[in-house]
Parts: sequence; structure tokens; C-alpha cells
Amino acid sequence: METLNTLPLTEALHQLLDQKLDCDVTFYIGGEDIQAHKFMLNFRCPGLYTMIHNKLAFKNGKVIIDDPEVLPAEFRTFLEYLYTDTCRITDANVKTLLHLGDMYDVPNLLEYCTEYLERRFSAASIINSAQLGILYSERCSLLAKCLQYISHTSYLNRYSASFHWKLASPELVLKVAQECKRWNGFTEDVLFKAIIEWAKQECVRKKFDINAKNMNTVLSQIILHIKFQDLKPLTLATTVTDYKLLTNEKMLECLRKAVIEEGKESFVLPKRPAQIEIDDFE
Repeated sequence: METLNTLPLTEALHQLLDQKLDCDVTFYIGGEDIQAHKFMLNFRCPGLYTMIHNKLAFKNGKVIIDDPEVLPAEFRTFLEYLYTDTCRITDANVKTLLHLGDMYDVPNLLEYCTEYLERRFSAASIINSAQLGILYSERCSLLAKCLQYISHTSYLNRYSASFHWKLASPELVLKVAQECKRWNGFTEDVLFKAIIEWAKQECVRKKFDINAKNMNTVLSQIILHIKFQDLKPLTLATTVTDYKLLTNEKMLECLRKAVIEEGKESFVLPKRPAQIEIDDFE
């Protein structure tokens, strides 16, 4: 104990845990005993505080952690974060740490994991990260950051037919339609075509024929958030019509608006020729 007073506080706390100095509570998980300190858990982790003050959580003097999703090593990493505000996150344990942060009410750990995942956002990882974000959308900013990435990087412009996007859950596709900001680099037309690609794959997963009836079934909640009036006339006249996603009346209304808007964008006034001054000839 004498050497701890020469260390920075977080390092001293890490050593306190690592060396099992004066521990007064033992957790039993996955066939292993893991020791800790009640004083630290009491103010750092509401979930564990409740457990260590509940006699029903104990068996043979130990707090039983009966969670098949958590390995002993991952629980130790969780405790390390509680003691030091930092821990080693990897691709292998980040999902479990999010789970532990949510289960035991440690919101800062959820954001710590979010920062780790955000540094690794890529075309290959963003959908998996967003799926995790769906699970904890009320507890951390992971989903919001994923949706921002999808919109701002024009991800669906390039990867709408990708394996990763097509495996997105209906809940995630709904969130993308609801919350992703449209702009010149990520238009309603781009989003709609990506959603159609996803819906076709969803029909295949459900062993549905790809037809108008089944596409409407798969898209029933999602199409409520599509701005059909912002689609290109060609998209309305083909894909939307083919899958009967709008009533005839609504289709005509959207098509009319789209044609007018496209006409405005393509109509450019000719430049006036430069005026010639009489003095130029004198």
C-alpha cells in the first residue's frame, strides 16, 4: 500500500484493483472469482450498488453474475473502467462493454465505447455499428453519429447495393429514412433507391416473391418517411409506379411537382451579350 501514494490517482486505483488490495466483495462469473471494493462500486455503478446491497444476489458469500453474454475477462475490463475511467476496448469486447454499461447504468462507458467505434467508422463497419446503436439509442449517441456518417459521407450513393446495407434491420432502415438529413450529396432519390434495394433483399429473406404487394408489406412503415415529392420524375414513373407505392391521385400530384421542380433546375436564362459602348468605336 505504501507505494500507491507515489502514483497518479487513476494508476493507484488501477493497482488497487489489479493487486486485490483490501477487497471486500467477490463476484462469481463464468466459474471465476473476481474481487473488488464496495466503496468504489457504491458511487460508480448504480447497477452493481443495487446487487451488492441485495442479499438475494449472493450465494456462498459471493455476488453471482449469471450472464451468458459476459466473460470473466470482459467483466474485469468493465471494473477497470469503473476504477479508472479508461480501459482497453477491442473489436472483440466492445459489444459486451456496451451491454454492461447499459445493464448496470454506466452511461459514460456507453459514450466511451461510442468514441472507440466512431474512430473506426468505415463503409464495412458503419451498418454493424448502427445496429448496435439501435439497441442503445436512448442511452448514448452511437446511433446519431452513425446516421450522421451515412448522410454526410454519401454512403448510400456508393454502397446501396452492398452486402452490409442489404443486411440492415428494418428498424435501422426506418431510422435512416426518418432521421438522415438530405442534401445535394444525399438526395431523396438516392435514399429511396437504396431502400428499394434493401426491400428486395428483405423479400428474399422472408421468402416472398418480389412484387408490388410484398414490397408494400415490407416497406409499410418506412414509406411513411419517404418524401415522394422530392424524387426524380423518372423514379416516380418507374420504380414507384411499378411497385404501386402511391395511389394514382398521389402519384399524379408528386409527378407534377417533380416535373415542375426539374424544369426550374434545368431552365437557365441566357446571358445577355455584353453591351457595346459607342465610345469603343471612336
